Amino acid sequence: MIGRRGFLGMAGAAATAAAASAFRAPVGINIYSLRYLAEKDLVSTLGLIGKLGFRVVEAGDLYGRTPAEFLKLLQAAGLRATSIGAGYEALGKNLDVVAAHARTLGAEYVVCSTIPHSAKHLMARDCAPAAENLNRWGERLAGAGLRLCYHTHGTEFDPSPDGTQFDTLAKLTDPKFVNFEMDIFWIVYGGRTPHEC
Repeated sequence: MIGRRGFLGMAGAAATAAAASAFRAPVGINIYSLRYLAEKDLVSTLGLIGKLGFRVVEAGDLYGRTPAEFLKLLQAAGLRATSIGAGYEALGKNLDVVAAHARTLGAEYVVCSTIPHSAKHLMARDCAPAAENLNRWGERLAGAGLRLCYHTHGTEFDPSPDGTQFDTLAKLTDPKFVNFEMDIFWIVYGGRTPHEC
């Protein structure tokens, strides 16, 4: 029977090989995907990510390290953080801290993980205030040399007059300051296919 690490190794190697033959941009991984391993042993998890063939990661949780300490661990594993995840609340309350964290790690993008919503899924009444915040935060981050993204989670694909709530959100955001990180799993979970977004 194959263990979890063995499976991840084979899957990562296969994905990396397939991606390398048809897709020329670097393929990265969100450390959050391996968060349970990282919580137990961050150094070994970063080493595993490198062994799987990844060179770029999206960071977020520092697992008890300072940004400078975390950067050294990434560098020791041959990894580079191109983006960091940040919660909606953290962006609202500590945007300067988030920006400093991103700059210390050398990231180019700050990714907002989930918009608070008033029901099970994002509603029209949630989109306007969220877009206003994303626009404001994105503009401030742009001033710090960073770009803001919103990461979809499947709650955004209910119908709206614009198509879906995601379409409404996208319509209300300023493309100069807000980008989108489209999570294919959550797009499909939301009942769409990637080419529909």
